[in-house]
Amino acid sequence: MTKLKTEFLSHYYDRKGVPLRARVFGNIHTLSKLAAPVAPIANLLTGSPIAKPVMSALGVHRDRKLSPFQGRTFLHRYRAHRKQRSVPNVTRGKIVYFHDTFATYNYPEVGIAAVKLLEAAGFEVVIEERRACCGRPMLSKGLIEAARKNARKNVNVLADYARQGIPIVGTEPSCILTLRDEYIDLLPDDEDAKAVAGQAYMIDEYLAKLETDGDLGIQWKKNTGPEVFFHGHCHQKALIGVEPSMTMLKASGCRPTESGAGCCGMAGSFGYEAEHYEVSRKVGEERLFPALRETPTTVTVATAGVSCHQQIEHFAGRSTQNIVEVLAERIDPKRPWRPKVTESSVVDEELPDPALVTDEPTPESTAHAKQQFDGPA
Repeated sequence: MTKLKTEFLSHYYDRKGVPLRARVFGNIHTLSKLAAPVAPIANLLTGSPIAKPVMSALGVHRDRKLSPFQGRTFLHRYRAHRKQRSVPNVTRGKIVYFHDTFATYNYPEVGIAAVKLLEAAGFEVVIEERRACCGRPMLSKGLIEAARKNARKNVNVLADYARQGIPIVGTEPSCILTLRDEYIDLLPDDEDAKAVAGQAYMIDEYLAKLETDGDLGIQWKKNTGPEVFFHGHCHQKALIGVEPSMTMLKASGCRPTESGAGCCGMAGSFGYEAEHYEVSRKVGEERLFPALRETPTTVTVATAGVSCHQQIEHFAGRSTQNIVEVLAERIDPKRPWRPKVTESSVVDEELPDPALVTDEPTPESTAHAKQQFDGPA
């Protein structure tokens, strides 16, 4: 259905032209990149009363608020983190964290939590600053050729890692799963695109795989973790399900409950659009919002995607955390990752020369008999 919508919009806009709102939402990465250096001013403007008529003119509902921009982006914070913590001499290998637009410019704490999780599992985290927007916002607005261009750039950047078997993980479901699902359609018969798709994972999906194999390596705090109300992202549910998320929450010592709800109602930019605002609210009101109202405020609300985070905070008034933030808080910093000891990695104790080993002590007479020089035996 999503692909049908994308194709329809593409053909429709070819004839009618691309609306300004579609261009704005489709190029949210570029706009966020421009806004971040002047974040205080950008946030003041978008949050002020004068912004409402501008938003209305764009077709955005007056009650919606844009995610705040951060002057200290994820890349700034990652570089500071790397200065404080150098890469260990021994790791289990490299892993690429594909930092999405929102983790980069709006919620950098999510990206840093992801890095800490991966490092706690023993990985050397690779941050590819050459990467482009995944293209999902463009696809959602029918801008197929722009998305294809970004897909080509990202495949060129990531293919070498994928061909080496290096995993590529992300924290935004619609972003990282676009690499897995849509890139092979945007770039048909492209072996590099297939290689990248084959190595693309949600971060909790990949860590859950290690956990299931008994090879996770993260040392968790020993105390009981918080109660967590977890709501999965629709893109996540469609392609991988919420089982990996629940597996990781349980492994970390948390006490999770899955929301049991369907779509939160946001659906990317859908819930921002004035004509869809009420529909967006009604969708969330079917199951998710009532479940949240019945959940005590002492319970942590966790999500996997920014859309769900925005929708829950807007309509339900509950603060949320990304699942990686919840998991990162459960890492025991006093017990860092250590290489797993296996039989093949144990160095055999050096044995003495067999010629010098005897079952019984040498009789004194024999010892004297073997003496070849003057002096006491």
